[in-house]
Amino acid sequence: MTRSPKGQPRWHPISALPLIGRVIDEGVEGAERQYSLLLAAKHRPRVLDDHTVQRTLQVYGETIDDLWVFDEQLARWSKTGLTPRQRAEVDRLILHSGACVRWWRTSCRLPRS
Repeated sequence: MTRSPKGQPRWHPISALPLIGRVIDEGVEGAERQYSLLLAAKHRPRVLDDHTVQRTLQVYGETIDDLWVFDEQLARWSKTGLTPRQRAEVDRLILHSGACVRWWRTSCRLPRS
């Protein structure tokens, strides 16, 4: 999502749906991949230091916190006349994005061993 000069999100036309969908999907896949790497490292002492783990969690947490912009874009599109195909994709992305936020917020409490 781009920002206008005043820092507010610049809302996109429905023609940007493939791009926004790809950004959401790749972001979710990246977060899941990163989390699995963190879990794997958890069982291998001294592979990652605490600072690296905390920084990774912070960066991905901030990314998740910014998903409201995509959620708002999807909500705006939802209120317009969409083709059945567009409607299906917007609905899928809404569910995918919401599930990602819930998953990240509950899963990223890596217990210390």
